[in-house]
Amino acid sequence: MKKDFDIHQWQAKHLVNLVKENTIKEGGGYVEAMGPGFDQAIHLLQSAWEEWKNGPMTEPTDIPQAKQDILEYIGNLIK
Repeated sequence: MKKDFDIHQWQAKHLVNLVKENTIKEGGGYVEAMGPGFDQAIHLLQSAWEEWKNGPMTEPTDIPQAKQDILEYIGNLIK
């Protein structure tokens, strides 16, 4: 029986590849060891980022500060 198409799984798979292709340097292997749930969460984050970044209300000058806000927010969550 063929499984129904799942857009979220498709996005996660393709965004993982995009993230890997655009990674500047690899870490100590911790991220890779966190498994597919971590990858899916990152993909959802990246998808939301791209949607916001390409949205009609986003100004190019907003992007650097928004990126910094995201990094600080995540950093605070994982302390």
